[in-house]
Amino acid sequence: MVFAWRDAWRELRGGPPVATALNLAPIFSIDNSPVAEQYARDADAVIWKVWMRALRDGVLTIPGLPEIEIPELRDSCDMVGFSYESAIGVTRQGKFVSYPNNLRRTALGIAPWVEGLSLVLHRLSEELPDRPLLITGLGIGTDDDAWRCDYLQECFEAVEEAINDGIDIRGIFHQTGIDQYEWLGGYETPFGLFTRDREPRASAEVFAEYAKKR
Repeated sequence: MVFAWRDAWRELRGGPPVATALNLAPIFSIDNSPVAEQYARDADAVIWKVWMRALRDGVLTIPGLPEIEIPELRDSCDMVGFSYESAIGVTRQGKFVSYPNNLRRTALGIAPWVEGLSLVLHRLSEELPDRPLLITGLGIGTDDDAWRCDYLQECFEAVEEAINDGIDIRGIFHQTGIDQYEWLGGYETPFGLFTRDREPRASAEVFAEYAKKR
């Protein structure tokens, strides 16, 4: 995938802005045991370190393999784009679970956590300073649109706080605009601001109002 990205960048650079589409999350060990802590570090190396080093240093760092220098990967995007669903907890068995474990969960078992979004934004700004950021996917799968509205409002507040901290955030894409077939939940897990019949939910107005303010 990293080499495919390099090849795509060769073709696309110099044209319209190009963004990555990384799937990022803060990672925590569940019980703070040495085993869980190591699993969490291993997960962080795969989810974060591979792409951060590639984009910052032009070095491919895959755990357990020799490093490979690929200079073209350095700065190989105009914006660092990422999607965010929830934080990740890692058990002593190496299993990934949604984190924190005391939050309300969606039908897919995901615990939307606004603080996790803030952690991702600030870590990206530290790992890749002076890079514009783009949130390429933000939302929750639920038929409770009031919950979606509240979650979006809280996420927008977190984004504004990050901007006030000096983080350059260029935009937000909702995941998704229209209800889709979700690969784990099928059609029973609505993510959209609009139904499949193109009927707007209240959350569509929440998103539109924020967009107008920006």
